[in-house]
Amino acid sequence: MIIQKFIDGVKIDNLVHIAHNVIIGSDTAIAAKTGIAGTTVIGKRCMIGGMVGIVGHLTITDDVIVNATSTVNRNITKPGVYTGFVPLMLHSEWKKVGVWLTKLDKIATLLKIKLKNIK
Repeated sequence: MIIQKFIDGVKIDNLVHIAHNVIIGSDTAIAAKTGIAGTTVIGKRCMIGGMVGIVGHLTITDDVIVNATSTVNRNITKPGVYTGFVPLMLHSEWKKVGVWLTKLDKIATLLKIKLKNIK
């Protein structure tokens, strides 16, 4: 049996899975049905919402809030509020959609400029 030792002030709700080598900083709260994969480091004073999935071998800095049902699949290096969820789809489709999602702001700006020039 493995016994985890947590730092002061950590609050963990029910049905939370914490894998091997996970480090949780002080005064962090983790809501129900969250899964944290192995060798993840979560900073101090973080709030992890319900049903969040955290991919392994990541680092989440101090003072981060992850909204419910989000998936954390990259390091979070700046404090702030993060949300990330997308409809489930075939991975081959997701690769195409993911590229477009990262460019939506630029596309919208370009369209606004072109529409102004048409008028």
